[in-house]
Amino acid sequence: RAEASEARAEASEARAEASEAKKEVSEARAEALKAKKVLSEAMVEASEAKKELSEAKVEASEARVEASEARAEAAEARQKALEAQKGASEAREEASEARKEASEAKADAAKARKEAIEAKATESNMEANESKTEESEAKTETEPTEPTE
Repeated sequence: RAEASEARAEASEARAEASEAKKEVSEARAEALKAKKVLSEAMVEASEAKKELSEAKVEASEARVEASEARAEAAEARQKALEAQKGASEAREEASEARKEASEAKADAAKARKEAIEAKATESNMEANESKTEESEAKTETEPTEPTE
């Protein structure tokens, strides 16, 4: 009887230990499930991060293309500006030349006017002289000559 009682006590103790072990296994399983869930979430986050990285790489590539195009446009604009400056410089030179030619033309015109005025004055003087000469001759012809003795 003592042995049976002792055996029952041992069995009871073994059942308590088994129950404790089952409880530990259950807790371990719960922790493993939590760990799996955390791992799954981490994998989802890693996948999203990879997707974001891929999108960022695409955006960076597009930005590099845009920057390259902008640099090309800027170079083209600089070239056009240089050409415009060259054109403006040539236009200024042409305008300066035109002003010089206009000034020379004005001087020529003034000289021609002066020569025309002088020519008219000379012509008027010549006409006046001719007129005086004609009057003088007319007087000489119409005056009676005194007989010379």
